[in-house]
Amino acid sequence: MSNGVEIAPLRSLSDFLFESAKFQIPNVKDMDKWSNRVSNNLLYYQTNYFFTSVIVFLIVGLFNPTKMICGILAVGAVFGLFCYVTNSKRSATKFKRDHPVISLIVIFSGGYFVVYMLGSVLVFLFGIMLPVAHSNSVCK
Repeated sequence: MSNGVEIAPLRSLSDFLFESAKFQIPNVKDMDKWSNRVSNNLLYYQTNYFFTSVIVFLIVGLFNPTKMICGILAVGAVFGLFCYVTNSKRSATKFKRDHPVISLIVIFSGGYFVVYMLGSVLVFLFGIMLPVAHSNSVCK
């Protein structure tokens, strides 16, 4: 590939989960060794993790397509709003650069709130629109 970027090969299922997988309790006293092990694992199995996430995403999307689409739209709307606000204000841009994890938490929390409230908004709109639709059908 260009720029020296290579995609890691897809590892076998037995290598990824069964035979050579060593599930151990990490040594929390040696954080450097633990973080190095996690980093090496993520790099070695990155293609497997990517395909696993795609498969889980597709399964959830197949079982709940409406909720998945609403969730994607809500998170996209919140992300777009967040990008607009942070690009138009210097203090927000500085905050986004200095605190990327908090910025992601704000985006996902906002998306969750929108999806959570979407049900209430739809009930409210149907509560308003159904009587209007009923009165229109009675008047004709």
